[in-house]
Amino acid sequence: MIVKEMMHKDLVTVSPKSTVAEAARTMRARSVGSLLVVDGQNSLVGIITDRDIAMAVAADGREPRKTRVREVMTSEPAAAKPTDDIEIAMQTMNRVHARRLPILDGGKLVGILSTSDMPSGMKSPLDHFMGLEDIHLKH
Repeated sequence: MIVKEMMHKDLVTVSPKSTVAEAARTMRARSVGSLLVVDGQNSLVGIITDRDIAMAVAADGREPRKTRVREVMTSEPAAAKPTDDIEIAMQTMNRVHARRLPILDGGKLVGILSTSDMPSGMKSPLDHFMGLEDIHLKH
């Protein structure tokens, strides 16, 4: 099985200039736990997760309406190609401790792959242990 067969093409993005408060509202509205950070040319420059926001605001005491996405995002995240084998993508996710993996085709952002998209036999041992494969954001 290849990545293209399992990736999501409905991408939820945010600008690096946006505030983390704006990013959090987008996550809540779209029921997602991460946003792909794209520049003005729609090129991937990073990824921001709900955990990134929680750590910046709660743990570091930053002001969500003043802190920019670029300040807390993961720059140059690991990525896969649509033609990659799904096992290779899972190995990449495990290696970088990520549950979400942007999919690039010729440098162009075309999708995202999440551990929650994987059949249960392919999920990481950590996801099984914590029961994370069953968690979905609902508001």
